[in-house]
Amino acid sequence: MSEGNSHFLAALERVDAGRVVEEADARLSDVVAAVGTTGKAGSVNVKVTVKPNGEFGLEVSADVASSLPKQTFGKSFFFPGKGNTLTRTPPEHVARDLMRQED
Repeated sequence: MSEGNSHFLAALERVDAGRVVEEADARLSDVVAAVGTTGKAGSVNVKVTVKPNGEFGLEVSADVASSLPKQTFGKSFFFPGKGNTLTRTPPEHVARDLMRQED
């Protein structure tokens, strides 16, 4: 294991006063819930960028991204209703035609 301050998780907790870790933790919770619901894979990614800062220093920043699995939905059948709404009740002329077909 690395010495003291160079440990990855300890350093990450110090980036932006721990907000990066808090965000990653929240995103992980969202992904776990979505995976449980959908049964599909999701991910959380933490990107750490290190740049020179002056002659001796380093600037460290991070980005957190997540990918939630998409929920798939079934299809339903509707008819157009009054005022451009959706209805499950067929228009009268369609209902009459359906009744005739059953005879």
